[in-house]
Amino acid sequence: MKIPELFAVLAEHFMEYAPLTGKGLVSKQIGDYIVKITADGKTKDKDGWEIEPFTFHIFKNGWLVAVVSPKGGEVMVNFTTEEYLIETFKAELVKNGEVR
Repeated sequence: MKIPELFAVLAEHFMEYAPLTGKGLVSKQIGDYIVKITADGKTKDKDGWEIEPFTFHIFKNGWLVAVVSPKGGEVMVNFTTEEYLIETFKAELVKNGEVR
């Protein structure tokens, strides 16, 4: 399982929000995906999805695709894999010049 690597790549995308405490729900478009995270308790986004603290919620076309936290996670759809998400998000970092 590649979830720890996926978490690390997502954390790179959200470095400007670290630490997240006190920021509420943070949402970011990464390629074809919307990634949401919060640090201050469970909160609902505008579509009614519950976003858990310090957990990345990855959406595509309004549907929850994956949930990734420091403790693990899972990909919830059969049209993608952890490897594909890692490659996609790494490519977006390079494209946007965010590689550190």
